[in-house]
Amino acid sequence: MKVICTNIGPPELGGQLEWIGSAGDYTRAIDAMIKTAYNEDFTTRNREDDGHIYEYYLDAEDREILAQMQIDKFYSGQRQLDIMRKGSKQDLDQMNQFIDRCQLWAKGDSNDPFGLEGVEP
Repeated sequence: MKVICTNIGPPELGGQLEWIGSAGDYTRAIDAMIKTAYNEDFTTRNREDDGHIYEYYLDAEDREILAQMQIDKFYSGQRQLDIMRKGSKQDLDQMNQFIDRCQLWAKGDSNDPFGLEGVEP
């Protein structure tokens, strides 16, 4: 995953910061970028609410990682097993539909790391 943040920081930083790494490290990386630029904590992850411009470049592996993180947020591995073993058909169908939506997003070509935030069971 590559993130470029423009319109940021003091002029000696050139107004642009770039980060390349795993999608799983993304939130910590943005925090680090902002701390580097302003020596302060970053309180919002929203793309434009903080006045900066972000460009995201995700590859297939990044999208898979983000999809798995979203799935784990609602259904840990243990919870998935419990639902498969003892859950109702409705619970199983709800979980499967949610996982399918996350996996469908991961197989697409989105460069929006926030694309799954509205996807919930």
